[in-house]
Amino acid sequence: MDERIITVLRGIREGLQILYEPIDALTRLANYKKGYPPLYIRQKVGNLNDFEGSSGEYMAYLKLLCGLKPGMSVLDVGCGCGVMCIKVNENPTLPEYIYPGQYVGMDVDKELIEWCTKHLTRRNCRFYWLASAEDFRFKATRGRYDVVLCKSLFTHLFKHEVAAYLKEIRKLLKPGGKCLATFFLLNDME
Repeated sequence: MDERIITVLRGIREGLQILYEPIDALTRLANYKKGYPPLYIRQKVGNLNDFEGSSGEYMAYLKLLCGLKPGMSVLDVGCGCGVMCIKVNENPTLPEYIYPGQYVGMDVDKELIEWCTKHLTRRNCRFYWLASAEDFRFKATRGRYDVVLCKSLFTHLFKHEVAAYLKEIRKLLKPGGKCLATFFLLNDME
């Protein structure tokens, strides 16, 4: 399809989402999801049907596979609109998995990070914008994080970028720390 047509269709979609925002806001309020981002933000991070369920699923993975325990420090690389932090905010039994530890989210989408910074203001939760995937160099203290989450991050990167991210993540993990990463594996096509 012609790139101009795709651009026009995306513009129409964004306009409709903005027009739908008052209805979406009422729906979020009625469903006790007031802290959730607006539709135009949620749609940037994947399938809207999976938005809520994926955070609960990944919280279970972090506990089961990474041994997430109260007070640990978590780095969420490619955090999008902070869905993991939202999960912690909405569930009163989960904050112990952050406090007195720390949650840090990072993403290359500046609009998403700005939304998180403005709306997810819980103690010990911070968000940082990465200018680009190539600029993935943390100024954070080495060996600082117990768990690093890369939820559907590597599906968006090239091989050399994945290698750079993994190298940096290795530096940031505490001894014995764990990284939970998801990505697609594609077999060579004949």
